[in-house]
Amino acid sequence: MSDLNVDFAMNSLDRSAFEGLVSLYRSNPSLAHADINEIAPLIENLFARGFQVSMNDMHFKIAEEEFKSKWLVEVPEGTENVSRDPSVVLPALQGNMNAYMSQGMALAHPMLAQGVDELVVMDMIKEKDAGYELDANIEGGQLVFENGQQIPLIALFLPLLMGQSMGQ
Repeated sequence: MSDLNVDFAMNSLDRSAFEGLVSLYRSNPSLAHADINEIAPLIENLFARGFQVSMNDMHFKIAEEEFKSKWLVEVPEGTENVSRDPSVVLPALQGNMNAYMSQGMALAHPMLAQGVDELVVMDMIKEKDAGYELDANIEGGQLVFENGQQIPLIALFLPLLMGQSMGQ
C-alpha cells in the first residue's frame, strides 16, 4: 500500500460530555466495570447536543490501483434517550457518502467485483474514470441513491459485525 492519506474530524461535540467519556475510558479501558450512572448522562448530553463525524479524505493505492472515500455522518441535535434505547441513533443519522474504486482494485478481489457488478446493475454505483463511484445521501439511517433506491445504513456494517461475532 502506498500514498495513504486520512483526514478525519469530529465536529460540534459537547466538550464536557466528550472529555468525561474519555476520562472514564482512561480510568477503565474495558468500560465493563464503569458506573452506568456516570456514563449515561454523558452519552445523553453528547447525543442531545448533536455532532458530526467526517472523513474529509481517505485514499490509498495498491500498486497503481486506487481507492478514495469521503463521508459525513451527523447526529442531529435533539437525539435523546440514547442510553436507554440505542436503536434511536441509526434512524436519526444524516449526511452523505462518496467512494471511488479503480476497476483494477475491484477485479483483484472476485467477491468485491461481484458486489460492484450487482450495484452497477441496480444503478447504485456508476462507472466513472476507469473505476466505480458510489454517491449517496444518508437520511434517516438509510443510504439514499440518486435513483431513489434506499438501503439501510446498517447493511454496510453487517459483514463486519458478522465476521467479528464468528471470530469470537
